[in-house]
Amino acid sequence: MATGLDSPARFLTRHAGYSVLESPEIQAILTNAVWTRVGDSGSGPGREATELGMQALPGRPKIRRVVSRYQLAPSTSKRGVGREIEGWIYELFDTDVPTDAFSASDLVTLYYSRCGLENQFASENRELAMGRLYSAHPAGQMLAQGIGMFLWNLEMQMGVTIATQTGDLPEPPVLPTQTTTADSTAGCSADALPPLPPVAESVEPEALSDAPIFPQPGPSNPLAVAAEDDAVNWPQKMARYIGWVWDAELGGPRCQRG
Repeated sequence: MATGLDSPARFLTRHAGYSVLESPEIQAILTNAVWTRVGDSGSGPGREATELGMQALPGRPKIRRVVSRYQLAPSTSKRGVGREIEGWIYELFDTDVPTDAFSASDLVTLYYSRCGLENQFASENRELAMGRLYSAHPAGQMLAQGIGMFLWNLEMQMGVTIATQTGDLPEPPVLPTQTTTADSTAGCSADALPPLPPVAESVEPEALSDAPIFPQPGPSNPLAVAAEDDAVNWPQKMARYIGWVWDAELGGPRCQRG
């Protein structure tokens, strides 16, 4: 935090000094606080947040402290960070971002958005093979990483453009869960389930010869050979997904909306 205060960049960090929650002054703030819902992805516990005011650092300007909380489900034990107090898990966040820029709930959302950012980095590493060593020199490795991030961002922007041009995307179909009890299948019939698309047993290689997404195969291009072999197996792979088929003319999988 001291480094952040000396920097022109703003900082936001989670604070592990949960002992402050035990002070009578903070307890009074928590009791009388107005809590606001924290916007999140819906994949974790529903949090709410409030301000704890400005806190003093030794020999430094005061910093802004925010607290969030979420309620433990019945018969659920605490996991992860935070301090449990009467069935609530409290977390502390310190920042020098002013209150008129981000509210308390906005700051907690901003902090947990890093989870999505880190997942994007992991996806980039997998899809663009950025986890390997491209250069033994730091500058060369940084150049390769920069190219990877450029390509990843370009793909993301193109995807957003496509999504906005086609309108609202449908919810992905979910295959019915297989059950073993008679009660769980009562009232259900095969007619109520959406039909699976027809699946070809195989795709002739010449049907893919003009497909633009596959490079020309050859002894000097083993990736192209692997891609063509993989394309022959795609119809079988598509069988498990409702509404998806292998489009030989396109040379790739296609959903119901094209």
